[in-house]
Amino acid sequence: MVLAQGVLAGLLARLRGGALRGVAVSMAATALLSVSQYLAAGTADEPERPARVDPGQPPPFRSADGVIFELETLDPEPWRALWTSLGVPETVADQAWRPFVLRYATAVAPLPALLHAATQARSFAELAGAAATAGVAVQRLRSQHEGNGGICRCTPFAAPWTVEPIAPAVVPGCPARGSGGSPLTGGGGRGQAASPGTAGRSPAGDARS
Repeated sequence: MVLAQGVLAGLLARLRGGALRGVAVSMAATALLSVSQYLAAGTADEPERPARVDPGQPPPFRSADGVIFELETLDPEPWRALWTSLGVPETVADQAWRPFVLRYATAVAPLPALLHAATQARSFAELAGAAATAGVAVQRLRSQHEGNGGICRCTPFAAPWTVEPIAPAVVPGCPARGSGGSPLTGGGGRGQAASPGTAGRSPAGDARS
């Protein structure tokens, strides 16, 4: 998944005029990324709270003009700054931080009603401006119809993609397909079976595309 994200980022960079020619992903760093939040929770000094669902309403939020949106930040300071600028008491914003930041790990996010009341009292433009000032990302949620329309108008690729047969790749120094068996059958000169634990790895131990 991380490598796929890197490839997509590289394609986007090319579309914007960049000269990116490759993407490298560290297996060790990817593994650490996938378990980092669990390591942090498992080694925290704060004792784990009993599993329960507090009263409250989860995201998304709604503005006074009917726009439904999500917020995103991994830092409690911008979170606190946003809500206090909207008139929410600091203690309430702090109370809401933990369920908000853990919503992906716990699958619940009971937020105090004051947060939703604050967004419903202001226009989306006003809320987006306050979030930008505080350093919190805002993402408007669009319907499936709106989302598909935007993609079809903006994409430089086919809609959404096409698959075409191509000739087998010819790699210098490697036997052609069918000339000496597949790589894992033991035939074909250099096409020997890979040692356990080495398949799909570069000499540096990183996956590359």
